[in-house]
Amino acid sequence: MLLAVGYASFSDILTISGTANAKGTFNLEFQNAEIVTAVGVDEEGTKAEISEDKNTLNVNVADLAYPGAGVEFSVDIVNVGTIPAQVNAVTPTNITGSEHIKIEGLEAITTDHPIIEAGGKCNIHFTVEWPVTATDPLGENGENTSFNLEIEYTQGIGKEFEGSAKHEDDNTGSTIPVEPKVNLAETITGNDYGKAINYSATVKGEQVNNWKVFYNDGNNVYIILDNYLENRLLPNETNLQIGYKYSVYSNVSREKLLEGLTTESYWSEFANGVEGTLATGTPTAEMLIKSYNEKKRSKFKLYR
Repeated sequence: MLLAVGYASFSDILTISGTANAKGTFNLEFQNAEIVTAVGVDEEGTKAEISEDKNTLNVNVADLAYPGAGVEFSVDIVNVGTIPAQVNAVTPTNITGSEHIKIEGLEAITTDHPIIEAGGKCNIHFTVEWPVTATDPLGENGENTSFNLEIEYTQGIGKEFEGSAKHEDDNTGSTIPVEPKVNLAETITGNDYGKAINYSATVKGEQVNNWKVFYNDGNNVYIILDNYLENRLLPNETNLQIGYKYSVYSNVSREKLLEGLTTESYWSEFANGVEGTLATGTPTAEMLIKSYNEKKRSKFKLYR
C-alpha cells in the first residue's frame, strides 16, 4: 500500500489533444492576360480581359483579314488557394464567329502541367487564327470571333508527406521505427520479382538507379541492380583491383573478393540513409534458387 500510494503521488497524467485542420481554400484564377503577337487583325478591337472574379477570360478577336491572320495570347493560371489543383480542361464557351476559326494550345495544360500546387502558377499560350489552308470564306460577320475561357479543375495530389513514425529508447539512445500496418514484406510475392522498384542510392556522389525486386523472405524485401555496377563505384574499403569496366578481381585470393562483396559495412553506403534498408552485397546461391523457384514456380534444388 505504501508503494502504491508513493507511486501515485509522483505520477502525472499526460493528456495530448490535437486537431487536424482539413479546411482549405480551393481556387484557381486567371492573371496577367496579354497579346503576344497579332497579324492581320484589328489590334485595338482584339482583347483578352479577365472577369472581375478572375474565373473567366473573355477573348475577342476583331477583323481577321485573310487566311493566315491570327493572334497569340498569354495568360497565367494561378492557384490562389491552399489545396493543390488538378486542371482537367480550359474550355472555350459562348463561341461566336465562323466555325472555320481555329483555337489551339488550350489542351497543353492538361498534359504538360496538370497539377498546380498551392501558390503556384502555369502560363499557357493559345492561338486564334483563320487557317492559311482555308478555302471557304468566313461568311457574314465571320471576321470577328469571341469566346469565354473557364478552368475546369478538381482537387489534386500535391507533394506527399515523407515523415516517419518512431520513438527513442532512453536506455540505449537508439531510434526504434514504428512498423506500418502494411509493409512491403507483407505485399511482395513471387509475381513481383524482377519488377522495377522506386529506389535510388548515392554512391561516390553519383545516383545509382534502376533497381528491381529480387526476393522476399517474409521479413525483408531484397532488391538488386537491374544492370551492372561499374567498378569505379565499388566501395574503396574492399581493396579490390579493377580489371575491366564491369568486373573485378583480387590479387590476394578468391576469399578476399568474396569478403569484399558480402561484408555489410563495406556496402552500407548503398542503403542511402533510407530507414529500414541495408546493403549486403551479392545474393547467396540459396537466395538465387529460391527467387527463381518462386517466380517460375519451379522446384530446383541447390547441390553442394
